[in-house]
Amino acid sequence: MVADYSAPFAFTGALAFVDYTMEDDRDDLRAAAKIEGENALVDQ
Repeated sequence: MVADYSAPFAFTGALAFVDYTMEDDRDDLRAAAKIEGENALVDQ
């Protein structure tokens, strides 16, 4: 187990779920898809 929790008290509970929000990365996804498409053409 990795001890990433650094605080004055140890975490002794259990997590039922984790709620998180992702940033809008559509531009990054479009760029990645373009690169993947170019790579697929090169690999043919």
